Amino acid sequence: MTVRVAIVGGGLGGLAAAVFLRNADIDVTVHEQASELSDVGAGIIVPPNMVRPLRRVGLAEKLPGFAVRLESAWEFRRWQDGAVLFVQPMGEECERLYGGHCYVAHRADLRAMFREALPEHVLRLDQRCVGVTQVRDEIELSFVSRSGQQTRVTADVVVGADGIHSLLRETIAPPTDARFSGLCAFRCLVPAEKAPEMALRPVQTLWIGPGRHVVHYRSAADVWST
Repeated sequence: MTVRVAIVGGGLGGLAAAVFLRNADIDVTVHEQASELSDVGAGIIVPPNMVRPLRRVGLAEKLPGFAVRLESAWEFRRWQDGAVLFVQPMGEECERLYGGHCYVAHRADLRAMFREALPEHVLRLDQRCVGVTQVRDEIELSFVSRSGQQTRVTADVVVGADGIHSLLRETIAPPTDARFSGLCAFRCLVPAEKAPEMALRPVQTLWIGPGRHVVHYRSAADVWST
């Protein structure tokens, strides 16, 4: 019996889950409310514990084509004078200790890699999930497009990858005490030619200040992320 999995959300989590499920010969579809996958987001770290499974599905060798391999990480600097408080060597030492290198990449590039690894029919765009119902041994999902067209899909398993405002979580998960802490992380991209020379190193740097800190690294050949 073939297990049918419907993934709600076509971000990094949803597309990555689809790649690995298909690699296990599981029938999977991804339903994304956006009508197209745009280049949104900033940088993201791809650590060894992600590189190792990517290697198993034949995608790890694609990382050097768009990502930057870190030679050092967690380079903590004091905000007043830039003094280095701690730095973690990566590079070949990372490969030796953890079985994989550590990369930083632009989120859109990483998502594009996952999308290219999936057949066209797997990703279904312009499908906003508006309902989920248990029907005997199946789960019925209801979607609506921007034009108002409605679609129903049945699956054996549903994976909620639709973010912080997840309809699935509200529908099937018990209430929690989770609430906004009041802390925000602001992200941006800076063209590499406008970044200072020290920020172009293959290093993840954290400037530690009172109650706040700034993180930056080169996430692509021409982009500096904070």
